[in-house]
Amino acid sequence: MNRKLLEILACPIDKHHPLELFENKSDGEKITEGSLYCEKCSRFFPIIDEIPIMLPDELRDKKQDIEFLKRNTKELPEKIITKALPWHLWDALVTNYISETAKIGENTKIGENTKIWNFVYVGDNVEIGNNVKIASLAHIDYDVKIGDNTLIEGLVYIPPLSRIGKNVFIGPGAALTNDPYPPSGKLIGVTIEDNAIIGSKAVIKAGVTVGKNSVVAMGAVVTKDIPPDTVVAGVPAKLKYSREEYDKKQNKWKNN
Repeated sequence: MNRKLLEILACPIDKHHPLELFENKSDGEKITEGSLYCEKCSRFFPIIDEIPIMLPDELRDKKQDIEFLKRNTKELPEKIITKALPWHLWDALVTNYISETAKIGENTKIGENTKIWNFVYVGDNVEIGNNVKIASLAHIDYDVKIGDNTLIEGLVYIPPLSRIGKNVFIGPGAALTNDPYPPSGKLIGVTIEDNAIIGSKAVIKAGVTVGKNSVVAMGAVVTKDIPPDTVVAGVPAKLKYSREEYDKKQNKWKNN
């Protein structure tokens, strides 16, 4: 599509003009792939192989539109992902959602059905599994691996070289540190094994391993390895009881 066409193109639904242009691929004045968007009716119209496809809803090819969205998830603005018509893109779009305000580094791999929210930073060479949720303002540094079904709440810091297992929960504002003797410049990550729970604003020393199924209470300061199936709390963190006891308390709370 020649860029000059924007001067005459109008929405086929409500005749609104001008339309908003989002370029994904272009060559000079020619736009080879992108999207037109009508602010008035919230419809998007894909540009594929230089052709703007501007049809009424009943004549649109839904399969083609969805394939277009899948190819261009990272390039499309948030308002197309969450609001555009004629398709409910939240359901129909590729299962991943990455906020347009998030920063994703190079050589980063992101699994299916993963949501990365506003102003999240993800460094280079990070691997994120399936069904992962990363809330706003979290910072995931370089060379980190995050397993499937993990939830990382807002304002969490995960340092370089860390390993986060599957089904892990990390509460808001938790900080995993990256240098045991700062500022040594010799960085090391934290390991959190499968099914562990890290409470809000907990602090975990660089190099520490939190064992499988363990719980770190909110505000705890962890300075040494935590064995599996245990609950720790306090400053410094000390053993309080077993994960089995924690689960009983949790079930009692949920069912009360």
